[in-house]
Amino acid sequence: MIFHKENILKNIIKYKLTMFIFFFFFNFIGRAKN
Repeated sequence: MIFHKENILKNIIKYKLTMFIFFFFFNFIGRAKN
């Protein structure tokens, strides 16, 4: 099977970006509560 490297790379970037946004968002909420 031939994997599309561009597709996999886009998925990895999208996943990391989503995790970073969630981390930043929860960190921001944590600071706001304090």
